[in-house]
Amino acid sequence: MTGDEKQRLLKTVVLLPEWETAFLAAILCLNTTSRGCELKGLQWSDVDLFEHTVTIRKSKTAARGRVILPTDVICSALARLRTRAESFGPVDPARYVFAAYETRMTFSDMNVVGSKMVGFDPTKHVNSWRSAWQTLTKKAGLPASCSTICGIARLLHWQKVELQTQP
Repeated sequence: MTGDEKQRLLKTVVLLPEWETAFLAAILCLNTTSRGCELKGLQWSDVDLFEHTVTIRKSKTAARGRVILPTDVICSALARLRTRAESFGPVDPARYVFAAYETRMTFSDMNVVGSKMVGFDPTKHVNSWRSAWQTLTKKAGLPASCSTICGIARLLHWQKVELQTQP
């Protein structure tokens, strides 16, 4: 990823909340080696920023969970997610870190002609970051190889993009 592509990504990611969510999910996947399904199930009761622990309770492995000692990058990403969650009101520990998007559909006759994210539902976890990520990378003008979170995570890893580089 060139320096210009990196800057375009970082400038574009802050334009829409769902894009920032997808970006932060990629940062957490990359830095915690967690699967998407593990992050989607993460609740605020699993995150302790003061003790620097993140507990993955649900996993696809037989171990069924683990405790992660987060780096500064992970803490920074989680702090941003927490700040956003607090902007909607008090944060219940049973609520999801990656809350589901609430969308409003626009119809013409019986056809959906558009949709817009209008908020989050923290009682449900996000289903997928795929469409948000694909739209984000296209808007930032990144190559097709970046159109999946895995693709961009590889590029972010190679370039060691950290949250502190954001404008």
